[in-house]
Amino acid sequence: MVTTMFRRSRRQAVFALALGIVGVGGVLASAASLNIANSTLGAGTTVIASCDTNGVSLVYTNTYVPSTGRYNTTAVTVNGLSNVCDAKRLDITLKQNTGAVLGSGSILSLSLPIGTTSATVAISPAANANLVRGAAVVVSG
Repeated sequence: MVTTMFRRSRRQAVFALALGIVGVGGVLASAASLNIANSTLGAGTTVIASCDTNGVSLVYTNTYVPSTGRYNTTAVTVNGLSNVCDAKRLDITLKQNTGAVLGSGSILSLSLPIGTTSATVAISPAANANLVRGAAVVVSG
C-alpha cells in the first residue's frame, strides 16, 4: 500500500513538473515573439532610437499660490531637443514617488526653428511642486 501511494505521488510530481516546463516554455516563446523594434519612440531616461539620441534636460516653472501657501509646477521646459524632432508630438507626465500622476501636458506638433532646441509644455492640472519626484518625457510621431 505504501509502495502504491509512493508511485501515485511520484507520477503526480512528474506530471506537475512536465506541466510547469511546458508553461514556462510557452511564456518564453511568446516573449521571444514580441516585436519591440519600433524606431519612432523615445522616452524617459532611457533613449530608444528616436529623433533625439542624446537625451534632454527639464526646467520646471513653479508658481506660488497664496491661497494654499505652496508652489505649483505649471509648466516644464524641455531643453536639448534635436531639430529632427520637429513636427513630432511631445508628452510630459509629472509623477510623485509612488508613481501616481500629478499632472501632464502635450504639444501635438513641435515647432523647432533652426537653432531652437527647447519647448515649453503647460502642465494641467498644476502639480504640487513639493510632491514632484519625477517626469516621463515621450517624443513620438
